[in-house]
Amino acid sequence: MKSELRRTAPPAYDLRWTRRLGRCLIRVAACFAILSSLASPGRASDDRNALWQVVQLCVRDQQTAGIPFPCRDVDIERGFALIKVGNAHFLLIPSMRIQGIESPVRGDN
Repeated sequence: MKSELRRTAPPAYDLRWTRRLGRCLIRVAACFAILSSLASPGRASDDRNALWQVVQLCVRDQQTAGIPFPCRDVDIERGFALIKVGNAHFLLIPSMRIQGIESPVRGDN
């Protein structure tokens, strides 16, 4: 009698459907991530000069007020700005445009 009940009773929980649903959700999330990354390439190009603008702001503040905010230090004579990133990292950035690594403006000694 118990075997008859087991055959006729519907399964309480079917793992196949949950696995299919999980795979489908993963595929949808992956497609959304890919499409969102492809849809916003213009955003990266808008911020292309963001670091240059920060350095120019530091140079201007150093010249006018003597305080190179938000940079840590600006050396106008040598043409470099020092920006603190995080707790232990610094970026040394030229304060004038350099067209490449072989630029004569670099002034190798």
